[in-house]
Amino acid sequence: MPFFQSGPVVFKRVFFPALFLVYSQTVMAYPGFLQQFNAGYPVSSTGQASCATCHATANGGPPWNAYGRDVLANGGSVGANGNVSAALAAVASLNSDNVGGDNLTEIQASTQPGWCEPLTAGCNNQVYNADGSNAGGGIPPAGMALDDGTDSNPEPDILITPTALDFGPVLIGQSKSLLANVINTGQLDLTVSALVSSLPFAISAPPDGVVVGGDSTTVTVSYTPLAEVPDNGAMTVNSNDPDTPSSLVSLVGSGTFVAPEPNGECPVGNRLIDPIPNPVAIGSFKVEFETVADGFVNPLLGIAPDGENNRLYVVDQPGQMWKVNLGTQTKSLFLDLSSRLIPLGLFGLNYDERGFLGAAFAPDYFTSGLLYTYQSEPPLGTPDFSTMPNSVAPDHQSVIVEWQVNTPMSPMAVVNPSSARVILRIDQTQFNHNGGTMVFGSDNMLYITLGDGGGADDQGDGGDGIGHSAIGNGQDTSNILGSIIRINPRGSNAPNGQYGIPSDNPFVDSAQFLGGNVGGEMGCVDGICDEIYAYGFRNSWRASFDSGGSGAFMVADVGQNDIEEVDIVQAGGNYGWRIKDGAFCFDNNGIDSGFVTDSQLTGPPTIIDPVAQYDHDEGISITGGFVYRGSAIPFLQGHYVFGDWAPSFSQPLPGRLFYLQTGELTGAPGEAPSVILEFLLPNSPNGVGTKINGFGQDGLGEIYVIGSESGLLDGTTGKVQRIIPTAPPGC
Repeated sequence: MPFFQSGPVVFKRVFFPALFLVYSQTVMAYPGFLQQFNAGYPVSSTGQASCATCHATANGGPPWNAYGRDVLANGGSVGANGNVSAALAAVASLNSDNVGGDNLTEIQASTQPGWCEPLTAGCNNQVYNADGSNAGGGIPPAGMALDDGTDSNPEPDILITPTALDFGPVLIGQSKSLLANVINTGQLDLTVSALVSSLPFAISAPPDGVVVGGDSTTVTVSYTPLAEVPDNGAMTVNSNDPDTPSSLVSLVGSGTFVAPEPNGECPVGNRLIDPIPNPVAIGSFKVEFETVADGFVNPLLGIAPDGENNRLYVVDQPGQMWKVNLGTQTKSLFLDLSSRLIPLGLFGLNYDERGFLGAAFAPDYFTSGLLYTYQSEPPLGTPDFSTMPNSVAPDHQSVIVEWQVNTPMSPMAVVNPSSARVILRIDQTQFNHNGGTMVFGSDNMLYITLGDGGGADDQGDGGDGIGHSAIGNGQDTSNILGSIIRINPRGSNAPNGQYGIPSDNPFVDSAQFLGGNVGGEMGCVDGICDEIYAYGFRNSWRASFDSGGSGAFMVADVGQNDIEEVDIVQAGGNYGWRIKDGAFCFDNNGIDSGFVTDSQLTGPPTIIDPVAQYDHDEGISITGGFVYRGSAIPFLQGHYVFGDWAPSFSQPLPGRLFYLQTGELTGAPGEAPSVILEFLLPNSPNGVGTKINGFGQDGLGEIYVIGSESGLLDGTTGKVQRIIPTAPPGC
């Protein structure tokens, strides 16, 4: 599955910075607002305030209603750590929704100051589409007392954040871009235009011409220094706001001749024909297999939601997810997304690295009913990330989707097929190196592995460079490919509004985060994408968190022509590709068919070497697994179990099953690498019996080998085998 050895169009939409609730990581002001509102208006039944006091829906979140927009415009933001008392006082004399008297009068009358009936231009019980157009009347929360009255004089109101852009030192002749948000906190459409005072500042992406009430747009300002001097300028934003027709944003930066620290590099060296001469030895751990389900096409993964001990959910590459009853050893269809997939099957072999590749249950699945999938779909619309040159179409898109299971506690539960919500779309250059693992950490964030975009040597097919950066996608942190990303699938501060950027991601700028300028391709303009958790990967084929011990993040990365590796991944880490392949320097050969050499890395960056590696004398494509935390095989406790797809692509040989000799690895700096050993399979003369596409782990920590006889998209030879201890003689 992961074997074959063979990338920016800008689209950004920025929603309001959260007024009373930061969705990404920390709830800052929401409880404080409730307390302050109720303390200020103790006789009002308008709230005992709910989200609907300031938001356009009872559940909160943008867009804000008319009252909420006025509170925002008068300083009620998270920047004051939730202290909105002054803002509440400032808007008490306003008539936010233009009906029923001023806000204080309406609140004391136990009606809502931001909602009205009938609809007027000033109220906001309306719903807006993602592009800002009006989608029609909304439904007020049940039991809400609404105002009635006549319309007065609504107006547009402009708010710009931040009011200063500091570009810092920039190399002369190069450019850096920053964003400013233009927010309409008023009721009527805001018409905006922008210009800068002079070079070396320029507007590289102007704002939209019209911003509807409660929405926002962005201005992209670039800085290209011409000399080694401080530069100061200003951007003027003109609008039809009658109170503030012109707003200034200060611009500062400085040119420098000091080049950034050079990237680490490997000098030309001698090709290593046999990088790791010692073969993988047979270890002392004896196991065998019990088939718990079969009849799959080409299964790739087995997972179970937290708290589920009796079932394993198996991902089959053609598009199905099966629910396997581990007691009765029967299976039933849980989800079929095959209709969403790009057509599969290449080279006349029914081989492909696309398809239904990964899935993850939400940590609170039995409450929320949420499931997330990773699949290969035909290109559709504007992606959230693309490395494709202009006029070059992607091969496909990697798409992350959220699904709803309506009755997750029921044994008969299935996924609601109409519940799909697309979280993220990423253009892929070629069919291979898609990554495809999704796994939740103990922090409830979703980690997703992304390959380098396919081709050979991270430089495109035959070195053509299409979809690959000059230094390779694995090392180009302004490119989302070749990395592991970390997102909040229930957040909304990403440009598409469908996921969140955690504030503690290792490469998130705190000032930009507070200003709402995070995520998507515009979040990469500073040289490193905000979603990235770690980088320097070729094709991370399976990743998992240890459910015990130190909680180590175990990742298996498929190598080019020589080395397969196991990494323990840390936040912000660089894992080498394509400077290194495993612990060896890598020569990309200028075209393709790269190889490892005997040279040594010189200069930064600091690259983290694998905790274990083997060469292609042993196999051709590593398959990551799990740290064993079950009870059936006590001697295996704390050891990482993984495998290799097969020793050869062209021969009908089964995969190989490995484990790390050292248990309880943590990945701490200075920790010694571990020896790889192969399991002893005395009662399995045919070995594993299948190609090893993936592994599964049930709710009790037991591990399963998952694969098919051919590793292709044909037949029904796929099966799931539980690893069990070898029975003593005579049993």
